[in-house]
Amino acid sequence: MRVDPNKELYAYADIIVSNFNKSIETFSDIANNDTEKSAFTTVYNYSIINPLNGDLTDIYYLHFSDSGTNDRKLPFALLLQGANVDKSFYKEFAKTVASYGFVAVVPNHKSTVLTENGLYAEEEDVNEILEFMKLENASTFSLLNEKIDTRTMVLIGHSYGGAASLYAIQGTCQFPFCIGFNFHRPEALTCGAFYGTILKGPIGGVPELNNYKMPIALVQGSLDGMATPAEGRETFLNVKDSPKTYIVIEGANHYGITDINNPPGAKPDKNNPTIAQKESAETIGKLCALFLRTYVLGDDGARTYIQNKGDLVVS
Repeated sequence: MRVDPNKELYAYADIIVSNFNKSIETFSDIANNDTEKSAFTTVYNYSIINPLNGDLTDIYYLHFSDSGTNDRKLPFALLLQGANVDKSFYKEFAKTVASYGFVAVVPNHKSTVLTENGLYAEEEDVNEILEFMKLENASTFSLLNEKIDTRTMVLIGHSYGGAASLYAIQGTCQFPFCIGFNFHRPEALTCGAFYGTILKGPIGGVPELNNYKMPIALVQGSLDGMATPAEGRETFLNVKDSPKTYIVIEGANHYGITDINNPPGAKPDKNNPTIAQKESAETIGKLCALFLRTYVLGDDGARTYIQNKGDLVVS
């Protein structure tokens, strides 16, 4: 439906969570457009050092023999972390995304912003992880040998990492997420879903983002004190092209996507959440994964679910 600029764009978590508690859809469930079956697959994970940049990386994936995906290659989802949020705090979210048929890749990327060293995602992570996934897919020593669809990459991001992802989708080198003049957006990149992500800087308004018709979902917490729903909505309205969707999770703050509130090392959100942390992380993971399945795999069941939960703008 078309977005009414005067209408509040909320999808309340009490509705979403009540549905979510019934089940976690599996790869095969969603492929059959069934969103009510119980989960029977197992999500595994392992940690590995990316040989291309030295980043310690967690990888989450379905147990192929249980999920009926032995003969399938799975698309991969790169999570670009929030500022100084360690990768270990995204376990529930990453597990949920993986349970929907994605290889979820969560690196700890260290870089320098101005004079501060820390965990700050960069646009170039996109190309480096793509090349890393090609290596993992080709290696006979890899647990994911010949299991990754390296031609299909999606982005999932939180806060700072979400903003870096949006500029990567636009294909522009934007400081401080990119140093230099050019950024090459890989052809494998197909769409993205982001939490607590805004493009409003300390000065001025929200710039227009040219997504070149690449599908984008923005999910916000209603109690986010660092990237407010109003700022998220403004960012959503300034994404140039459809399809796009915007959903607000009632009761979640800026760290609704992480395993604990205000992870150590990250800037704290002064607002306390009123939704359980595990529920919010799983719900956000579910919504992001179903949005991505809609456009990566042409999943009509996922599309219907998302359309009922958020404001979906289509051509």
